[in-house]
Amino acid sequence: MTDIDSVGGPSAGEQDKEEDKDKEFHFIAVAHRVVKGSLGLFYHYCLQWWKTSSEIALNNEIKTKDLNDAEKLGSTELLGNKYEDWEVWVYTGKKWLSDEPNWKKGKVKISFIHFSDKSSKLAAVYKDSKQKVKTKWDTILKNARSYGYAEQGESSFNGEFKKWPDSKYQFAYVDKPENNSNVFVRYMVSEAGLTMFELSGNHPPKNKNTPLRIPNIYSKKPWKKGEKAPPAPTTHR
Repeated sequence: MTDIDSVGGPSAGEQDKEEDKDKEFHFIAVAHRVVKGSLGLFYHYCLQWWKTSSEIALNNEIKTKDLNDAEKLGSTELLGNKYEDWEVWVYTGKKWLSDEPNWKKGKVKISFIHFSDKSSKLAAVYKDSKQKVKTKWDTILKNARSYGYAEQGESSFNGEFKKWPDSKYQFAYVDKPENNSNVFVRYMVSEAGLTMFELSGNHPPKNKNTPLRIPNIYSKKPWKKGEKAPPAPTTHR
């Protein structure tokens, strides 16, 4: 028995536990939630930076609500706006027996980068000291802000498109290429030098992590529904 034990003080093991309570563990996680209206068939990916009081294992899927003494320090995701918010002229080919282009008015979803999210499950894909995790997260944010396939700041967006038509939101299984929210997260993970961990569930398009240029079949830029539509283009670029 040590002197400190003999007077009722903490043992070495107890001291270690007390010190662990004061530790911070930082990690970056791939997270997801069910796509609204999909009846649980499809999931939407997002990326998160967490601080916890206890270390967690890499590539281990857990429920977000089960994180103990945790604080989310950052997040990012790609979302498409409401389908009925924007309209655009779509090139459908040449007119019958003519070289003139045919344009049809249609609704369109726009991809926007967000820096807040919600999730139901997650898995850590990177953990280290606070400073190293912050440096890695800063890289992810830099890449998200310069992502070539989405616009920035949906809430304050004034219609000045900088990435169109590549910022058109593409639906998995329907559009080609399938540049959606899940491709965005896989791409961010890869560009940060990390290895993607696929959570359980269906995250279409499967195994695709690189966005591709969208065919240029749209007018110069969309317009907000309710606004006067510009004249249809006279040529197809």
